[in-house]
Amino acid sequence: MLLPDPAASLAFAPEMAGVVEATGGVAYASLPLRTRTRDLGVLTVVWDEPQAFVPAEVEVLVAFAAQCSQALDRIQTREAELRSARQLTALAELALALGRAESVHELTATVVDRGLAVLGAQGGAVAVTDPDDPTTLRLVITEGLGAVAQQAYAVLALDGPMPVSIAARTRRPVVVHDAAESLALTPDMEQVMPDTGCQAWFALPLETGGRLVGALVVGWAEPQVFGAADSEVVVAFAAQAALALDRLQTRVAERTALTALAGTVEALQPSLLPEPPEPDHLEVSVRYLPAARQAQVGGDWYDSFLLSDGRTVLVIGDVTGHDSHAAAAMAQVRNVLRGVAHHSGGTPAEVLTGLDAAMRDLDIGTLATAVLATVEQTAADAARGARVLRWSNAGHPPPLLVQPDGSIEVLERPADLLLGVDPERSRHDHARELVPGSTVLLYTDGLIERRGVPLDDGVRWLGDLLSELRHLDLEELCDRVLGELAGPVDDDVALLAIRAHPEDRPRPPSAGPGRLPAEHSALR
Repeated sequence: MLLPDPAASLAFAPEMAGVVEATGGVAYASLPLRTRTRDLGVLTVVWDEPQAFVPAEVEVLVAFAAQCSQALDRIQTREAELRSARQLTALAELALALGRAESVHELTATVVDRGLAVLGAQGGAVAVTDPDDPTTLRLVITEGLGAVAQQAYAVLALDGPMPVSIAARTRRPVVVHDAAESLALTPDMEQVMPDTGCQAWFALPLETGGRLVGALVVGWAEPQVFGAADSEVVVAFAAQAALALDRLQTRVAERTALTALAGTVEALQPSLLPEPPEPDHLEVSVRYLPAARQAQVGGDWYDSFLLSDGRTVLVIGDVTGHDSHAAAAMAQVRNVLRGVAHHSGGTPAEVLTGLDAAMRDLDIGTLATAVLATVEQTAADAARGARVLRWSNAGHPPPLLVQPDGSIEVLERPADLLLGVDPERSRHDHARELVPGSTVLLYTDGLIERRGVPLDDGVRWLGDLLSELRHLDLEELCDRVLGELAGPVDDDVALLAIRAHPEDRPRPPSAGPGRLPAEHSALR
């Protein structure tokens, strides 16, 4: 458009009078700025004197406009690239931040305040279905929408007219560009706009794996155009939010299930790991330390009971696995062992052989290690004030014997095969005299196993510790041993300790009262 003088400008449009007065211009030339694919704008040149606009001058103007078009295209392209780079950076940072979110509140603040702030969003909310009422949405609303909105719109009906309800219900995006479209969507928006300070909205369903996990709604104070690039950013952020929300909901469900399991297992624990009997002058102490997880029982176990002939049976064992299945298998093995021991009345090796056969015949499909020991005393032993520890080892860490003078003996003999492999394999008994004041510790491998440390080193460490603590009461000794395990343990730990007190003097008060089932009261 070429306007050589004021008359031509006024003839083109009467409104040019205001332009002439404002700019002081006399002649005007307006040329389009465009590339082959798009229009960029308009270049206007103003002169303070009339112009003839001869062909040569026009050619110069056209060439100048072409140069401006190229420069403007480069600038806009660069700005678009920078904006895209900022958005990609924001998306990457958002993904990392969402991975650390521990609640829906953190997730919402991260997506809206840290993520969609690149698009100028004032605030937003993440809506999740109420588990107690699937027809209701519960919203976590950012501070950008104000305290009034946080209270007034914390709960919405899934079948309601609000953008977030429609997006969750239809699983389709809802885009509202300005106040007029907000009111056209539902008259309820007339109150929403002053409550939130927003008139433009973008709501999307949050889905993962074809499953709806919630909805995201974002608001802007000013009217919005929502170009293709902006929509892509919102959709990308929503996809990240959906993954994070699904992770949070899965974690909550797992915690709920583990809490329920922990309660069940806690109720079962007394029956699975009972208090041991304590014949007069023989003190028995037990401990169980679960690994760092919520289920309070695994495959480790201890047991102690009396046989009709007066022998005290001591058992420490470890069923493979670290979950409720291992706990169930442990209970089976423990109960079968008790039945075999009471029925057969055999030596430890004979009882373990019978247990192995019963595990096969009863189809108890598990593997286990164990040490089974008996504390025996003949009339001759009683006259000398001594007892005999007889034991058989099925692939388990060796017991430790602490003499009254602090010397340590590792009761390590060639261990027999673990339980559940070959019931026909022969097993062996071993015996060691217990003098008054001696202590024996049976334990599971969680006590001595350390990553990168040989088991023999763990056994030596435990022996040195027991020698150092031998002067303590048995209960305190067990507490101190477990206290040496710094922080949460990787594996369950079970302990069973006995101390043989002298029989020619009263039972020490520190040992507590003797505990015997009624049918064995004659053994006191």
